Amino acid sequence: MFTATAAYSGFTIEPENAERIKVTHYSAEEVIKQFLSIYACMDFETELADMGIGRFRFFLRRKALREFTALFAALWYLALQKSFPKDAGNFFSAFRESSSMLNNGSREAAALGPRIDAYVELVQIKKDADFLPVAEYMTRSLALKPGDFARLRLKLSLHIRKLYMLIFDKLV
Repeated sequence: MFTATAAYSGFTIEPENAERIKVTHYSAEEVIKQFLSIYACMDFETELADMGIGRFRFFLRRKALREFTALFAALWYLALQKSFPKDAGNFFSAFRESSSMLNNGSREAAALGPRIDAYVELVQIKKDADFLPVAEYMTRSLALKPGDFARLRLKLSLHIRKLYMLIFDKLV
């Protein structure tokens, strides 16, 4: 007979194994540090190449990198909501308050905050079920060529899903 005395993340625990399962609590600093280490490894070169944004398109490249940075933060928030439903808002607020990329006084930092807000709002619509609306928004905001719009949107949505899965898998 299977009797449950404790439940955590959908798993039930038999009484004789209950002492072997420990709930781990993470601080905002630990979770933010992990996110920043994942972000530090990102260069978005594959995504930029697939979108046809070469090295010599300086203005568009800088704008696209800002968009990807904002999207990356929004995807992280989405992963936080799934993994830490009670603490996600606090973790994300702590990140927004302490992050040097958002609080260094530069024009880039000032422009990044509203972009993060836009992507957070966008990913909340369909959560992790469908990233096509996010990809469409990004391709339109970067004013990419409409001739390849459907192909770009699909490729970009697949890249966004990979980014989300990377963040989710390495969250803590």
